[in-house]
Amino acid sequence: CSDPHEMFMDLMRERALYYKETEKGVSEMCQIVEEMIKEANEKVLIEVAHRLYAVGTSLEMIAQACERPIELVKEWLGLSVA
Repeated sequence: CSDPHEMFMDLMRERALYYKETEKGVSEMCQIVEEMIKEANEKVLIEVAHRLYAVGTSLEMIAQACERPIELVKEWLGLSVA
């Protein structure tokens, strides 16, 4: 149901209306979506780092390509960070 006003379940209707029609709810939903996008992007970077490492790309180049610190890339790859 795309229109919260047509929802039969009170709780679902109330939550949908909150997130769609109140300033605070819209703001919270934007933050939630932004965090989800950030997490998804990080997962992709980790996958790319693993693939690049598997074909012999240096840690320095992987860090540069992913725009992340080399220590974080080492962590992603399960390498010691010492």
